[in-house]
Amino acid sequence: DVVSTWQRDVYLRKLRRDICRVATEARLEQDNAIGSLKDDEDTWENTSLNTSSDLESSIFKRRIGALATPGIDPASKEHVRLPKTSRIMRLSDVVISKKFQSRINRFHAAQRRRTINHPSLPQPPMAGGENNVPLFQKSSSLKEGAADKNVVLCTEIKRTLAKHRFVITADTQYGIMMDGYAMNEPNWDNEIKISRACVEQINAMKGENRPKFVIVCGDLVDTHASFSKSLATWKNVMESWERDVIFDQQVKDFKLVWSKIDSDIPLIFCAEIMMLETAPHLKVSIIGNQSLAMTTWRGGCGNHDVGNRPTPQSIDHWKSKFGDDYLAWWVNGTYCIGLNNNLFADPTGAKQMYKDQLKWLEERLIYGNEEGASHIFIFGHYPWFLQKETEKDKHVKSSSAAPVGWGPPGTAIPDSYFTVPLEYRVVAMKLFKKYNVTACFSGHFHQNVVTKSSWGMDMIVTGPLSMTFSSSVQSDLSDEELGVGMRIVDVFADEKGKFTHEWKLLDEDKPFMFGESMMQRASMIKAASMMQRIKKSLCLALTKK
Repeated sequence: DVVSTWQRDVYLRKLRRDICRVATEARLEQDNAIGSLKDDEDTWENTSLNTSSDLESSIFKRRIGALATPGIDPASKEHVRLPKTSRIMRLSDVVISKKFQSRINRFHAAQRRRTINHPSLPQPPMAGGENNVPLFQKSSSLKEGAADKNVVLCTEIKRTLAKHRFVITADTQYGIMMDGYAMNEPNWDNEIKISRACVEQINAMKGENRPKFVIVCGDLVDTHASFSKSLATWKNVMESWERDVIFDQQVKDFKLVWSKIDSDIPLIFCAEIMMLETAPHLKVSIIGNQSLAMTTWRGGCGNHDVGNRPTPQSIDHWKSKFGDDYLAWWVNGTYCIGLNNNLFADPTGAKQMYKDQLKWLEERLIYGNEEGASHIFIFGHYPWFLQKETEKDKHVKSSSAAPVGWGPPGTAIPDSYFTVPLEYRVVAMKLFKKYNVTACFSGHFHQNVVTKSSWGMDMIVTGPLSMTFSSSVQSDLSDEELGVGMRIVDVFADEKGKFTHEWKLLDEDKPFMFGESMMQRASMIKAASMMQRIKKSLCLALTKK
């Protein structure tokens, strides 16, 4: 049971201690016996194995085999069966091995020094903006015996493949599916099943379909101590320390499940937010025949931030779990930049960190252009916009229906909540346009969006690996099917700016056991999406007539 893994960890630690203790005692016993054998060699050679009075000698002889056989010099090593040294792996060899490094660097150690540290994607020294020697770099001499000056460093800044692939997921959000439902004890079994199915399908990609990396665009888990005013009712009745316990277990379970990604595939994370509070006074608006209860949403950074906005403390907390909150890396001549764009959503709690990241971002964009990147991709948790880069919050009238239990009946989430406010979005958009950013990828919206900026930059939002939302204008945002899944991106490195992407639902033969209420909600979402498409088709037909 994943939820009780801490019990298994305690047991395994105890078992390892016992094994080490027994092995140490056995080595000491054998060393002492060999010492006494050398001291009294003649006595041992004349000792009969059938002598009952020498029981200890008999036991020892059975243990050391031929060494105690009469007529054999115990000091001689001719009879000893020595292992082949080529099959012995020294500790230093283990430490520098790719498998060992990829495992210990799977989480917080994989994202540091503002770049990724993984043997499958060796990075040049300046990939993340810090002039450090990369941990992993493949080298090859121009010819055998060549001098050191002729050694070529093989890093991902060079294009070596005509095409490569990566996978985007978002909003695994362990715990969100139990929001709003009565329960005896917290659980996130559905989310675990979904993540496991996704991991299995990623690992099954072989050959040319093997992804160069997998990225999770935020909201890794759901619960935090700061959720004292969450719309999800069950969180309101819990004490802070109880939510902390749940949060810690969710992080452990997330790491346990996603550590099953094959060790040759780097796993990257974007910093996320998830802080939801009801407004002191709910304002009710009428949209058609629907009563829409407006809510106030607060964003925080880190691993579901403590407080209403990102702070240095909350960001440090996230970094202690998963590493750097923003970083950059090369993949087959393509330059990728992962941002903590929660700071763009609300920088008031960490103004200096916002300025530092903004300065770093421009430096990385300049660097990517100078190095001739075939593509520049930006990753983050927040979508920068849903339809137009110039859209203002007050002009976005659409909303997404809240799950059952999130506030009173009819409660809806304004779609403007999900995007970066225009004031800070404009700053980023100027940089993206100036330095030819190819596309931006994000999550957070819990549904798909495929759109472009006025100058042609793609803005692609990937649906969740947990609960799915449906906007009132969902059919205008994307033609992709609602559901849980991942986005597969194929990049053509030889053609500047060219890439394709596909939204892939998890295999239908993987049962997720959502429960009756979740299945009913999924059917309603699908029906609403169908109606939106029908209405859109009718409007187009009438317009043509």
